[in-house]
Amino acid sequence: MLTIVVGLLLSAASQEHRYVGESWTCQFPKTGTVIIDTREPGASLTIRGKKRRAYHGSDFYYPADDPNETLIFGPNMSWWEFAYTGERASKCTRRKNAR
Repeated sequence: MLTIVVGLLLSAASQEHRYVGESWTCQFPKTGTVIIDTREPGASLTIRGKKRRAYHGSDFYYPADDPNETLIFGPNMSWWEFAYTGERASKCTRRKNAR
């Protein structure tokens, strides 16, 4: 039994995934273009041209150096909004991140 379990674990670990998370490129009326990279590990936010490491929770992402720029999102990431200002993205596109 142990041999089967170890074999299954090794098999699963050796499979290559083609994609690692997704990136969202959103247009905000005041802030401009914001890129949210949801890859794990290594989530990041690019706001005003500055890329920064990001932390996340069940419905938000925020830059490690400035939690005042927290972005919240709706179901299935269908909308994005700055939590503290209420500025909502007017348009977002999604793409899968290549490994």
